[in-house]
Amino acid sequence: MDSINDSFARAGWINDLERSDCGRVEPAYRYIRRSDKLPRLEELLRLNPPTPILRVKLYLPEGHMTWYVAAYEPAHRIAWGAVDNGCEFTTGAISMPELVRLRSSRLRLPLERDLSFLPTRLTAAAAGWLVRGHFGSRP
Repeated sequence: MDSINDSFARAGWINDLERSDCGRVEPAYRYIRRSDKLPRLEELLRLNPPTPILRVKLYLPEGHMTWYVAAYEPAHRIAWGAVDNGCEFTTGAISMPELVRLRSSRLRLPLERDLSFLPTRLTAAAAGWLVRGHFGSRP
């Protein structure tokens, strides 16, 4: 019988830093991966001037909430990035344990990762949000 780690390795999950707790193995439920090469927040702040690149987009399928991740602290499971709640675009810390447990209100769907999202500078994302009233589009 295979061990849990063998099953995760076959599914590609062994390299996941954050993934859904719903038991699904599809790529949309693998939220933060080692291959994303997200910097730690301290590395991001060392840039002069700090110009964060949003590398991961997470969203609720039937909601208006979207999270963009630019940095990640694996020891504390805290991400740093931007949040678009449909009314405002803000930046700050994101608790990944809370986000992983989050479900949509009506169908109780888990968070999903936008697999077609391309890395974008935070300044461009914020400017786009101001012009259009929102940034990006949901799949």
